[in-house]
Amino acid sequence: MMTATASCATGTIQPLNQSLTARQVQHLSRRVGFSLSYSDVQKYTGYNSSNLVDEIINRALDLPLTPPPKWADWTWEELEVAFQNEEEDFDPYSEMTATWLTEMLENGFRERVALFWSNHFVTEFEQYEYPPFLYKYHILLQKHALGNFKDFVYDIGINPAMLTYLNGFENFVDDPNENYARELLELFTLGLNNGYTEKDIQEVARALTGWQYDWEFGHTVFFNEDDHDVEEKTIFGQTGEWGYDDVVDLLFEYRANEIANFICRKIYSEFVSEDIDEKIVEALSRTFLDNDFELEPVFRQLLKSEHFFDEAFIGTRVKSPVEALLNYITELELPVLQIMEYKDEETDEVYRYRLIDEFPWLTATWGQIIYSPPNVGGWKGHNFWLDNTKLYLRWQNMRWFHWVFEDGNEEQGMGQLRDWARMIAQESTDPLVISERIIGHFTPNGFHTKSFLDAAAKRFRYEIPSHYFENGYWTWDWEEAPYQVAVLLEFIVIQPEFQLC
Repeated sequence: MMTATASCATGTIQPLNQSLTARQVQHLSRRVGFSLSYSDVQKYTGYNSSNLVDEIINRALDLPLTPPPKWADWTWEELEVAFQNEEEDFDPYSEMTATWLTEMLENGFRERVALFWSNHFVTEFEQYEYPPFLYKYHILLQKHALGNFKDFVYDIGINPAMLTYLNGFENFVDDPNENYARELLELFTLGLNNGYTEKDIQEVARALTGWQYDWEFGHTVFFNEDDHDVEEKTIFGQTGEWGYDDVVDLLFEYRANEIANFICRKIYSEFVSEDIDEKIVEALSRTFLDNDFELEPVFRQLLKSEHFFDEAFIGTRVKSPVEALLNYITELELPVLQIMEYKDEETDEVYRYRLIDEFPWLTATWGQIIYSPPNVGGWKGHNFWLDNTKLYLRWQNMRWFHWVFEDGNEEQGMGQLRDWARMIAQESTDPLVISERIIGHFTPNGFHTKSFLDAAAKRFRYEIPSHYFENGYWTWDWEEAPYQVAVLLEFIVIQPEFQLC
């Protein structure tokens, strides 16, 4: 599947500043969050575009950081005791991922941007496997998601997860390690072969020497002067006895334009299109520079713009696994946070679970392991999400959600699915209208041919004769109605259009 190009986009960087249609509300909500329920789409339809963007960003700025879990400051010894205690179900990684996915559903934009930064300042949990480091990394993503990018760069380099992942703690005066220095320039600030030399990398590595963490207690980062190279270094043509702070200052003073362009291109690619519009990126870069590398003004400018809401971009971007899952959960209004029950018919044993706790496993099977991109370059995104295996797994797992309502009280659960569909269909009893409205709720541009819409309506009719609908005999109160909805949804989620936002 190929995404549409942005070559026909005509919108400028100027604010759209007009009342939003339901389709535009959905576009905004899917790009900057994890979609909206049907009632929320109706609520925001007619809002002024600039006012709604301000409301979304202001709310994100006011959100607190994730509260520390009980193990946030535990030593290795304390963790080992907890892991060895068979009576205690102790899995900090799963706990943290479920917490973040819950926050994504509840907080939207702030977590959407934090997820983006986790694919920029990449670490892999499986490379350090120390839960307190994971928590510190997580709140750093939240803290700086819409903050000052220079501060972000400074803090990420001495974050213990990054110090471990890119060997910063192995960078000594007598044995410099260039790993973090290389990625700092190549992936985090400037871009490949953009404004630096191999000699700059070597000199930056020398300047970054000396940062360690306390192995005894496991989570305390400190600077060891004995491990730092105090000799002169030449970076970007500037010579001095540079240290960690100086590297960050030199980067943002002597390579400011390169940083602004590189970061704004990444933001544009993530939230608008992989087909870069250079004029828009140039405007965003000027805003970034004029505001001393504050990210908030850049996001406000982009998301308010005519360009962002241009028809050329609606329904052209492939959803990541996390987006595909959470968008669908939000739009289907599944009760993923409540405790559900499942009774084993053979043993009569009752199992209690939350759907949200299954999500880290699901996104991993679709190709996105939260907190662990495949390498320092991150997930490639876009069409790379859709190889044959991952796409098939998406289809299979999505289908499971349609029948999860059967757990516990089947009549009540499946009735919830029927009531949801009845609301989306606006009480229509015409299979074609019902199918079109439900398809439109999930897909920005509907199905590409009428034959697919007809096929969807046929699925919804199930095994019920057509004349039952034509003469008004069929109603939403029929016993089969919830299962008709489930069958229709199974058809929708395997269509190409469903994978786009």
